[in-house]
Amino acid sequence: MPEGIIRRHVDARVISYALSLLNDKEVRPELTSAVRSCAQGAMMAGTGVAAAIYACRGASSSPLFFQRMNAKQREYFVAFFEALEQLIQEAWLGPLKEALETVMVLACETEDTAEGEIKSRGFAQGAGYDTRPLAVHEDDDVSDVDVLEPHTPLRRRVRKKRSRCSKEAYQKQRLENLVARALAGGVRTARAVMGNGQVYVFGDTMKGSTKLAKLRGSLSDGERLCREINGELARAAIDYTSSANAEAL
Repeated sequence: MPEGIIRRHVDARVISYALSLLNDKEVRPELTSAVRSCAQGAMMAGTGVAAAIYACRGASSSPLFFQRMNAKQREYFVAFFEALEQLIQEAWLGPLKEALETVMVLACETEDTAEGEIKSRGFAQGAGYDTRPLAVHEDDDVSDVDVLEPHTPLRRRVRKKRSRCSKEAYQKQRLENLVARALAGGVRTARAVMGNGQVYVFGDTMKGSTKLAKLRGSLSDGERLCREINGELARAAIDYTSSANAEAL
């Protein structure tokens, strides 16, 4: 059996309850019936989200949907459905998926036969669930986990926060870094491109295109940034030409 993994968005107490019930033979029949009922709903949720993602992907990639649109309409149409697909994926890959995944793992591990367990895991994985066993700590042996009592305070994982600079300072630093990278790579002009719901900055050189960065934000934000980059590149080219002419004189 594969090693257990931590569902990081699910409180450790909930996982410890699940492991305790799973290892208690007296409650196993009732647990089996209950988790199978819950697993049916979890499967419907997983397949529904997967269907929505594939539908958005199909809308953004199939010419049948936008063959009568002009170039601008097509650009907005594709950008919308690519962004919508990305939003659904980001919203799904978190607390909701891992909570339902906990139910799916229990349903798989309470199957009566090895064949039934294999089938259950296959169905769950087809809906996008990770069916590896539950764990509370990285190095836990699943059969030897300390069970937290119901009155135990919730143990939330502490995440270290990096100090944040102001938005203006961040944007200025990002612009400077991209301009420096563009100059070092021989980039003449920069352009924003959207792909798979993500905005990228590409630089055009004499040898072709090169990716400079992946951005957070909309395509219009990326285009605005590229205008600033191109302005800096143009000024750098003028300064270089002026310096070269001065040295020639």
